[in-house]
Amino acid sequence: MSEQPNSTAAAIETVEDCPHCGKPLPLCICDSVTPIESRISLLILQHPQEQDRALGTARLTAMHFKDAVVKIGLSWPSLSKALGRPVHDPSRWAVLYLGSAKVSDLDTDAEIVAINRKGELEPHQRAILGDIEGIVLLDGTWSQAKALWWRNAWMLKC
Repeated sequence: MSEQPNSTAAAIETVEDCPHCGKPLPLCICDSVTPIESRISLLILQHPQEQDRALGTARLTAMHFKDAVVKIGLSWPSLSKALGRPVHDPSRWAVLYLGSAKVSDLDTDAEIVAINRKGELEPHQRAILGDIEGIVLLDGTWSQAKALWWRNAWMLKC
């Protein structure tokens, strides 16, 4: 009687990953992505535990913007180090926050607003939003994003 190959080993196939988005090739949609020209840079800081090649969207999001960078880790000494290039004025960078502050609760018609650390509208919205050079996006669960926020004190300058 001949031995049958191990069914578990036969069931596991190695699926190659796309070198651009990191997703398994059957899930890759890179050929349908057309990068958007934008004057605003994008820095995605991804918590190391958020990496999921099948479900993760950080790399795919970055591919949609010509000037986007994804960094995986917990902390960087400065915005310049995280971005990989000099940043002369971190105050021209915003941290995207999709938290408890609701635009509908604020006295504004705008969909995007600049708020302070207390969740209050900053004065001179048009000037602030028009002067933004880049956006830092934290990729992770709420607790992972909070860890990224607290481990990178330089974000307080953004």
